[in-house]
Amino acid sequence: MESMLKERSNVFVSKVDYNRFMAKPKGSSKTGGRSKGTPNKKSQFLCEAMEAQGIDVAGELASIYKESYSSTDRVQILFKLLDYCYPKKKSIEYVAPNEVIEEKKLDYSVLTKEELQILEKLVTKMELATGNLDTM
Repeated sequence: MESMLKERSNVFVSKVDYNRFMAKPKGSSKTGGRSKGTPNKKSQFLCEAMEAQGIDVAGELASIYKESYSSTDRVQILFKLLDYCYPKKKSIEYVAPNEVIEEKKLDYSVLTKEELQILEKLVTKMELATGNLDTM
């Protein structure tokens, strides 16, 4: 019986009760509540009542908006209403895939002795400038 009990802040709770209060795993299905897309009952009732009285909410707001506000106030109101009309843009960070660059084998045998000396001087200058003094 003791193996079936867990101690949690000095109170013994059965496994069944303990699991009931734990968070659901990510990705598990929804249980209970309103299904997605179902309007709130109060909101639906209000909209139906307004329509029954012949009140066009959007039209009334548009007429008040045109008549009562200055141009600066209208701009501020429109910016606030944009959130309800269009989704907000999210910034996207591009991460380049880890590409493996093939190392090309160079054939130094086709170079003359003078060209090899020039190449050696250039490599030495580059190593000194970058602090990378690895030998070839």
